[in-house]
Order: sequence, then structure tokens, then C-alpha cells
Amino acid sequence: MSKKSNSDNTESTRELRELDAKVKRHLIKKNIIRTVTVTLAVAFVIYIIWHVITKKYEDYSVLSTVDKEVGDNTVTASYKDGFIKYDNDGITCYDSMNKVLWQQSYEFRNPIASVCGSYVAVSGLEKSEVIVFSEKGKLVTIDTLLPIMEVDVTDVGAVVVTLYDGETSYIRMYDSMANIIYELKKVTWGDGYPVAVAVSDDGKRLALSMSYVGKGVLKHKLMFYNFSKVGQNEVDNFVGEFESEDIMTEIRFLPKNRFLAISSKNMQVYTYEEYPKLSKNAKFGYEPKSVFVTDDRIATLHDGTKGQELDVYDMNCKKLLNKKLDRTYENIALSDKGVMLYNSDHACLINKSGRVKFEYDFDIPVNSILWMPGKNRFAFVNVRSIQQVILK
Repeated sequence: MSKKSNSDNTESTRELRELDAKVKRHLIKKNIIRTVTVTLAVAFVIYIIWHVITKKYEDYSVLSTVDKEVGDNTVTASYKDGFIKYDNDGITCYDSMNKVLWQQSYEFRNPIASVCGSYVAVSGLEKSEVIVFSEKGKLVTIDTLLPIMEVDVTDVGAVVVTLYDGETSYIRMYDSMANIIYELKKVTWGDGYPVAVAVSDDGKRLALSMSYVGKGVLKHKLMFYNFSKVGQNEVDNFVGEFESEDIMTEIRFLPKNRFLAISSKNMQVYTYEEYPKLSKNAKFGYEPKSVFVTDDRIATLHDGTKGQELDVYDMNCKKLLNKKLDRTYENIALSDKGVMLYNSDHACLINKSGRVKFEYDFDIPVNSILWMPGKNRFAFVNVRSIQQVILK
């Protein structure tokens, strides 16, 4: 076998070194291209995020319009993917594109309504009739025989009404077939007067905000009832009460077996699966002028040192946002996407981080604004029409 010469070995070594250098240069070039590509992609994503965060909408496009006269006493409320509109003469249900799903005429001088899930209940203050609707339309009419002061509908179609005959308050629940399920009786001069009533979505738990006179002094308390198997072991299904410094004017059941109570001084969150237990109690440190509540947010408007301020809290009473405002607002429309503040002539949208995303001066006075399903979609209700809009 012949042996390679030294020159052959030298040539092979040189070729290997050149090949190794080419591979290294290729890898370096590939890494540079990859790094630049990733950097540009990250920069592009950051730009898009920054653009979305900082973008401020200047106008809106009208997606659909219902040309109907909307009076001062007309009320709108979100329902399913659309909304309901009701006044003295009747109620109408619309879908997300303003198509009428159902409507019903009536004569209620001071209409009151409640919405929960697929159900709507409407009545008139001091009337003795409640009309209950499902998503398909009218379900049942309930004759209470006594004047109605408040109405609440549940997610199963049951209705709780607060009745008053001048001396005694009755809190009565009807099922979706107008049968009485239970009734509580509260004598004004002994038990006090129910300022607010709340019922859980399943209709099994009830809470009352009561004001009463004790030893010549006006006092306040929350009373809780449970109509499940747990409450059947208690007298009158009564499962607990808590004294309060002030009137709890806003009470409601929340998801995950929680309960919220709000006064002009503080807010309280209770756990309430079987028996109520106070879990959070936080003082505002100011007197709210307006309060709006969803299942996971509380928003308040109040006077600050240099003007009006907006505060937003979660359901652990933790303050998520404080925003100093450059004008005074009367109304709040709250969503998990942000807060829409508005008066009849002006609206201001603030996102969750406190950045102003939209401001607009209306030519036609606005009665109300509703959040609608979809990104940047709202319903603007004015004296002439109801407009489904998208910000642009």
C-alpha cells in the first residue's frame, strides 16, 4: 500500500480548515439572519401591541338603526346578544343587529324590569301584575293582588316580588308557571322595611337589606335566607344576619357563591354557599355619586380634590384603577373591557389601564349607552333612534 506524501497531507488539512471556516461563516450568517428576523418579528408585535394600546378612536360607524321615538322614561338594558327597550306602553327585545325578536304592549306608568340569563320580568311600580318573558317571548303573567315595589327574575324563570300594603311588606317568589313557592312577611313597625332585595340565579338563596328602628334609633342590617335543603333545617329558612353602619342600597349575588353589598360608605363581599360569611369589608373613603356593578367589577364616580374621579375595584375590594377626570359625568356603562362614561352630550371610553380610548360630543342628546358583543361595539340610544355602532 502506498503512503500519502507530506504535501498531500498539508493540502487536505488546508481544505478541511477552509471547509470548517465556510461552515462557521454559514452558521454565523444563519444566526445573524435568524436573530434579525426574530428581532424584527418581536419589534413588529410590540408595535402592533403599542398601536392597539395607544390607538384612540375619533368617530364611529353605524351598523344598524331603529328609527323609533325614545322618550325620557324609556329604559334600555342588555339582554343576551342584544338588548331590551321598555317604557310606559310596552317592551321590545332586539338582537345584536336591531332586529325585533319579540314585543309586548302594556300600561305601566312607572315600569320596572329585571333581566337574568334568558329571562325578563317587567312590571309597574305599585301595580299588581308581572309579565315574564323568555327569549321566545311572553311566558306568563302573574297577578300579585298587592302593589309591587320591586321585581327580580332568576336564571330559571322564577320571579321574586316585593309587595307592600301600607303596613306590611311581603317578599314572594313565583315559579315560571305563576305558582307561589314561598313568602316572607315583614311588618314595618317591627321587622323594618326592605330597602333592597336580591335573589340568586337559581332562586334558592335570598338576601334583604333592611332598615328598622331599634331603641329609637334607625338601624340597618342584611338578612339571609336559604331555600335549599340546608335552609329547611332553619326556622323560616333564615340562615344569618349582619348589622350595617349604613343602608346597603346595592346588593346582588355574584358567581362562585359570593354576595356583594354596597352602601355610601363601604362595600362588603360575602361567601354564601350554605351560610353567609363576611370575607371582605372595605371603606371607600368618599361618598360615591354613581355606582355600577357587573359580576366581576365595581365602578364608582366621586368628587376628588380637583374634580371628579373614577375608581374601579375587583370583587376582592382591591382597587384596580383610579382616574382623575377632566369633566363631570353622570352615567357609567361598565364591562370587563373598560368603562364608558357619558352624559347626554358627551361620552368617554377608558380602558382597563386607565387610557382614554374614545371621546365624542353628540349632536343629538344620548339617553343611554350599552356595551354590545364584539370588539368596540356599542348601542347608542337617543331621543330619535337606537344605533348599533362600532368605533373607528
